[in-house]
Amino acid sequence: MIDRAISRAARWILICAVLAPCTAALAEQKKAGNGAASLAGDWEYVINGPVKMVLHLQVGADGALAGTIDTPESPPQHVVLKDIQLSGKILKYTWPQRGTIMEVVQDDGNSMLGAQIWQRVNSSALSARDVAGDWESKINSGTYSKVTHILHLRLDSSGSLTGYLDELLAIPRRVPLREVRLQGTTLTYTLDNGTVLHGTFSNDRRMILGDQGNFTWERARTLAQALAEDSKEKPLPTDGTWSGVITPILWSQFVKTPPKGDFRYVVHLGSAPVSCSVRLELPTENQGAPYTDVPCEMKREGANIQIFGPYAGAFTGTLSGDQLTGSWTTGKNNPVFVMALSSEPMKVRLTRSASAAATH
Repeated sequence: MIDRAISRAARWILICAVLAPCTAALAEQKKAGNGAASLAGDWEYVINGPVKMVLHLQVGADGALAGTIDTPESPPQHVVLKDIQLSGKILKYTWPQRGTIMEVVQDDGNSMLGAQIWQRVNSSALSARDVAGDWESKINSGTYSKVTHILHLRLDSSGSLTGYLDELLAIPRRVPLREVRLQGTTLTYTLDNGTVLHGTFSNDRRMILGDQGNFTWERARTLAQALAEDSKEKPLPTDGTWSGVITPILWSQFVKTPPKGDFRYVVHLGSAPVSCSVRLELPTENQGAPYTDVPCEMKREGANIQIFGPYAGAFTGTLSGDQLTGSWTTGKNNPVFVMALSSEPMKVRLTRSASAAATH
């Protein structure tokens, strides 16, 4: 379908060249276009009857256009467009491996004629800037209300949505989002563990409605308000990703032939909220499955640091610059390692990754 559509590009450009409306539009190319925001939203491909492609356009914080083209054909395709420019009524963009494509925005503002024919899906479609900000998920029970999760949506340098999720549970933690996509009034976001969630915006745009295990969100702060709150966050000296090798490894008497290799301890610490997760990497000969981050808790008194949790064991050490030096034990109520490792303290020196000085 996409190939057939692209093959019509040259024909439509030739047609456009002899049409008076297009000629007038081309004459305006040298004028700086200031209507990029008017194109934000979803556009359907309607040249051949049933819709086969959808064009998504967004305006970034710098006012530049960004966009994608999606098709439901099997397998579905998701194409990220490049070099999107609006000059007068002429919209140009580069489809990787297809080249530069030109569309002419019609006077009604709801259709474009060119390599494809696009019709606006919803003239009031949301843009990334409309969606960005902070959203809260709450437990409401009578007069009792508690915020349990906060969805922080931001704009990256290209104007696309990005963000992270704060879990305000017994053990708070901050989860980065792998991908955030806005299609019409539907928001889809992927957690770091691969879980894909989605929600639909209410008519007044104040809520993102979820179902079947998806969160329902209420608008808490606009983008400007959220960025102001971000600026107030003060990083902790422990922020970052820390890792080190536990040595010596004290195996329990039940392990007759200890596996070879390093036993690595990896910790992620963030300050807003104070979040903590741990990953214990057993020697590769003993593990075939991917390693999993588990929640933990951190306590700090000056340079003295404690990291502990039911599946994370217990670390006690001293902070000095980019190093945490101390000891680790399997901890109490640790069903994963209590049969494999001794409960005696084992030495470990954790070093902070220079590229991960903060996790918020």
